[in-house]
Amino acid sequence: MWIVPDRPLPEKTPAIARWIAPGGIARARIHRGPDTAVMVLPGRYGVSYVIRAGDRAMVVDMGSSQDVGDVAEAVRWARRTGARVAGVAISHLHFDHLMGADALASRLGCPILVQARAFEAFQGGPPLRYPHAPHLRHLLAGWLYQGLPLLTPEDLGWIRQRGLTHQQNPFHAPVRSLPVEGPIPDLPGWEVIPTPGHSDDSACLFHREAGFLVTGDTVRNFLGGEWNPVVIDEGQYRQSRERLLRLPVRVVFPGHGPVLEGEDVLHRLRTVLPDRS
Repeated sequence: MWIVPDRPLPEKTPAIARWIAPGGIARARIHRGPDTAVMVLPGRYGVSYVIRAGDRAMVVDMGSSQDVGDVAEAVRWARRTGARVAGVAISHLHFDHLMGADALASRLGCPILVQARAFEAFQGGPPLRYPHAPHLRHLLAGWLYQGLPLLTPEDLGWIRQRGLTHQQNPFHAPVRSLPVEGPIPDLPGWEVIPTPGHSDDSACLFHREAGFLVTGDTVRNFLGGEWNPVVIDEGQYRQSRERLLRLPVRVVFPGHGPVLEGEDVLHRLRTVLPDRS
């Protein structure tokens, strides 16, 4: 049994988001499946997840320094049941998914885990591509649906020091690579599914038996559940979508917005056309 923290998590999503986001806002809760559980932790800019599997735990995404205390509290409860924290995994290297990672990894005494493509770039491999001007409309719409959250002073300081794009390692904590694809050694039952398209280093985490899919920004839920229109490579993104649609997914944990559920959940996602360059 995974114990829910005994104090309510503060509501950090700006109130305006509850009125204007068609998909609603993410809510803190736990989803349990065979031999695993995922705790949903809404943050200032997106959603963090604490995954428990066997005697291991892993945090996925840590968007803001403001969220570190709440996520650390959730991990403390996982540790009470004997779980060891394998690391803080980053779904992809966009600033709103990683600015609190250093602080959290330091507090938990664990490494930061990046996708293999990002780790390759850190080692001098091909540089990562980032969304460009034609996507500005979708990026601004997403920020609006989140309630226009202002950057905290700490997060602004992080951006000033380390920038918005990362061809080199921006972290102070030890950094390790997740597998390119397949089972995650420190998280029983979970595997990496590479899904480039939104970014070069986008990847999902999948638990086949539970049907749980943690997507980063490959899927978002601002409009009721949609494939992300912000892409750097339409061909790769189309292939990633087709691959995910073949998986037995029952619960989707998106990078933004509330959890999506149902036997045909991925097939019900909207397709929002990306802007052409």
